[in-house]
Amino acid sequence: MKKVYISCYSNEHQKYKNTLLDYGKNKKLFLTNFSNEKDFDFLNTNNTDDEIIKSVKLKILKDSDVSIFLIGKETSSRKIIDWELRASMINYGVLKNCGIIVVYLPEITDEFKEKIPRSVLPEILYKNISNPDCHIVETTWNRINKEVGHLEKLLNLALCYKDLSKYKIDKNIKIKNSSKYNMF
Repeated sequence: MKKVYISCYSNEHQKYKNTLLDYGKNKKLFLTNFSNEKDFDFLNTNNTDDEIIKSVKLKILKDSDVSIFLIGKETSSRKIIDWELRASMINYGVLKNCGIIVVYLPEITDEFKEKIPRSVLPEILYKNISNPDCHIVETTWNRINKEVGHLEKLLNLALCYKDLSKYKIDKNIKIKNSSKYNMF
């Protein structure tokens, strides 16, 4: 059974995360690794960038096969999302990189319809989606919600892609939260 980590920024998005968790549990589709913002309290300003990412990999993502990122209006501005993405992209000891699924939430699709700008994404994700050597799965919440079996297809696809993807991880780790959208 796949191990899945679901990243969401705010309490407003928790309902989407809970829906995915319930669906996964009911269908026996995946096991989850959980976290909340307090789980990141072990990190402090004395940690180096590498220590932060490795700690997130070891203590938060653990042995996840796939990471699902719920993308809302504030997601790109959050440092913890940046850390989770970077930790999802690295191999560290026996812990391998994760397949990545991006789910655009209704607050994004309602505003932008089908022409979602890359600026809604965290920078590290934007750069890797644009990289032909990376295979990141994208979908919308509406599609997952309407199409039975869509999530299972996405999980299987992301799992296949994880070993093919050559993520590029820059040194621009986010050390504090920033404004709403990235400007590249």
